[in-house]
Amino acid sequence: NNASLVKSTKESMLGKRVIVTKEIDNSKNAGEVKVDGVFWKAKSDNDNEILSVGSDAYVVRMDGIKIVVSKTTNIINKK
Repeated sequence: NNASLVKSTKESMLGKRVIVTKEIDNSKNAGEVKVDGVFWKAKSDNDNEILSVGSDAYVVRMDGIKIVVSKTTNIINKK
């Protein structure tokens, strides 16, 4: 069913390295990353951090249809 497909898609993204394709700035509600050839709206797990285009980031969690990313991998288990 679709619910299990969405859950497995979310789980498969956790910890994945992604590329920032549009600057991520939570104060502007702006940001986008590319994951496996697909573009996703994104935000940072740190409201004070801006991630520039071309930066590497790591998927921390999903927030609805947005991907929440971090500059480092050591935050992956943080909720």
